[in-house]
Amino acid sequence: MASQQVDVDYWQLGKAAAEAEYLAANVAALAFASSAVLGPLGWGTVYGIALLIDAPDPVYYPSGLTTQKKLDFERGYKEAAMMKRRRLVNIGGAIGTAIFVILFFTLQQAAIGTGIGLGG
Repeated sequence: MASQQVDVDYWQLGKAAAEAEYLAANVAALAFASSAVLGPLGWGTVYGIALLIDAPDPVYYPSGLTTQKKLDFERGYKEAAMMKRRRLVNIGGAIGTAIFVILFFTLQQAAIGTGIGLGG
């Protein structure tokens, strides 16, 4: 009986590795903090910076890869890492912006109630 060779999709393996390993919590925390202080402007600024930073290289590569398979694995890893980074920036930015809006309108109502507001 002849042995069957399994065709492995190394791009998918790289993508799965990035989803499991890549931590972008620092970017989410930065997006949260900046958007809580500056609102959508802070969110957008961190999002733009996050897109300018290159995706990290994989921490490990499966052994015995040809050059093309290694490139496929790396491409999948980097694409998934960037998608995860963007997703976490958007989550942190959305939560921070919601807090900014709530605080803004709460403080505005408090200022109007005391006669300090611009509406007078």
